[in-house]
Amino acid sequence: KMVQAKDYVSYQLTGRLVTDHSDASGTGAYDIKKRIWSDELIAAADVNPSLFPEIVDSIEAVGELLPKYAEAMGLSPKTLVVAGGGDGPCATVGAGCITDEHFYLTYGTSAWIGGTTDEPVFDPDYALFCFAHVIPGKYMPLGTMQAAGTSYKYIKDLFEDFDLSAKDYDQLANQVKPGSDGLIFLPYLIGERAPIWDPRARASFIGIRPTHKKAHYARAVLEGVAFNLERILQSFRKSRKIDELVITGGGAVSPVLRQIFADILNVNFKLPVNIQESTSIAAAIIAGIGCGYYKDFSVLDK
Repeated sequence: KMVQAKDYVSYQLTGRLVTDHSDASGTGAYDIKKRIWSDELIAAADVNPSLFPEIVDSIEAVGELLPKYAEAMGLSPKTLVVAGGGDGPCATVGAGCITDEHFYLTYGTSAWIGGTTDEPVFDPDYALFCFAHVIPGKYMPLGTMQAAGTSYKYIKDLFEDFDLSAKDYDQLANQVKPGSDGLIFLPYLIGERAPIWDPRARASFIGIRPTHKKAHYARAVLEGVAFNLERILQSFRKSRKIDELVITGGGAVSPVLRQIFADILNVNFKLPVNIQESTSIAAAIIAGIGCGYYKDFSVLDK
């Protein structure tokens, strides 16, 4: 069978081999409208359809721990293993975006803008793509870029500021006025997904002048990432009004970054109680629902 890593782990723990809708929808072999494997796509790829496992809801209990693993971990053999989901849809839940038209931005090594909708989202310009959600019956559209925190680390390492903390580096960027005095950064260090989908794209600094100092480069990198995310947000705004985003991820702890991003994206940001661990929080909630500890995803409101 062809499965994701989490599915193989749950198979080893329970003896049952399944995947969930969110990961199935990322394979290119899934009919997102019917929420089943696509016979047409699988046939077109000339792949044996028997390789595709059963699909279950993310909150479904796959089974109980096999006795040997229960004993090895010191757990009850009645312990349930729950299907779980992909990192993007889980991050959406952890950001508190569980109702229709609720969107967020996450900034880590990569960055994306995504949300929860009642219907699948199809972007005619192909900047966005769409997962089946970990929330049964819902969808998670998003546009994700490759090098967000990666770009930040690149410029920091380039100047060999290994002993400069992230907070100090933010303050360095804050010494320069918006626009970085004309210095522009294109953040395509490792190719790009949204909005241009080009693995050959490469990063560049444009408009370099002798007056540009280290602080200009630090700010230009943050602005370049923000402008790329703004292009992704434009794709969402073709069909909906978005004035507010929840913001999560390691970079979201920076007030300087949040202000730069809020100005360029023209949004107000909402900060969750836990900024950095949204994906793990969602995994715990999914497990809690699957074993009956929580009733549903409304536990996030508590």
